[in-house]
Amino acid sequence: NPTILHASVELRAHDEASPNLPGVSAGLERPRAVTIRYLNEAGVYDRQDFVGLWATSVQHQIDHLNGKMYFDRLSRTKRDMLLKKARKLNG
Repeated sequence: NPTILHASVELRAHDEASPNLPGVSAGLERPRAVTIRYLNEAGVYDRQDFVGLWATSVQHQIDHLNGKMYFDRLSRTKRDMLLKKARKLNG
């Protein structure tokens, strides 16, 4: 149930990967800092700020919850190349 309330204008470049596609990764840029709203274990809405690698990680996980993979953020050409390489590596 997390949602991004605020994302910084400043971006952070980072290689992202997933165990769903072993052996491949892609460089992405995501906001360097985000503020997230979520329902905590007590059933109360809470918010938290994340910066740097933590911000990248939480955005990556929110994408998963929304049915997106990191490679969905790539251009069609780069995504196709990445998926072709993954198929080649993983049979």
